[in-house]
Amino acid sequence: MAKTVRLICVGVLPLLAGFLLNWILPVFPIHGFVAVMVSVLLLIGWGYLACKLSDPDRSLPMQSFFMCAFGLVMLLLVLYQELVLKAYWGNTFGLATQMFFLPWLTLASSVISPFVSRVWPMYVLIWVGLFAASCAGCSLKRQK
Repeated sequence: MAKTVRLICVGVLPLLAGFLLNWILPVFPIHGFVAVMVSVLLLIGWGYLACKLSDPDRSLPMQSFFMCAFGLVMLLLVLYQELVLKAYWGNTFGLATQMFFLPWLTLASSVISPFVSRVWPMYVLIWVGLFAASCAGCSLKRQK
């Protein structure tokens, strides 16, 4: 039970990273290839966290799901704002839903923007990427 709670709590880290990145970008703007590389490194870091925190004896998909559960809530909230309300909330919750996905938005944009002009598919792609990185990290731990 404690490991499950720890995985769920780690799921909040992208929100903190997004707010930190939002604070850093005006001071040290990064664009293009460098921004994509930062996104890739953060995704690898997410997989590394999954590897370190996972238990090889427990279910791989469930551990990955618990690690990404907070992100799933953020995804559902941002999809509600995008698809139903057609506007973001002008409060902390509206900002937080966007900040959660900010660290990987450049990477998702470079992958999907030639095909889609809306933002919400990028958020879905980011969550799927986080889940896949979690699965890869848990799987790596199991192979060791």
